[in-house]
Amino acid sequence: MSVARIATVAYLVVAFAVAPSLTAQTITAGSQSKARARDLGIPFDGSGLPPGLSRLIDLAETVPENKEADSAGAPQPFVERVGAADSPSSR
Repeated sequence: MSVARIATVAYLVVAFAVAPSLTAQTITAGSQSKARARDLGIPFDGSGLPPGLSRLIDLAETVPENKEADSAGAPQPFVERVGAADSPSSR
């Protein structure tokens, strides 16, 4: 087993230990791992990943991030609403 493959597998094991379920965090970790390996000139070998995860990582890399989606329509957090309702200016 090559050093590059061992490094890739080790990085993914750590990333998946932090986000064990197949969520956006896992896909992001895989995508960032692949990008980081590419930046370092290390070949990324995703052959050990489940096929669905590999396709989702590829998709995450090809679709541009929507910067407006993070804040658009997000409700105000509960604690902020309670604080605003209890502030002296609301009385």
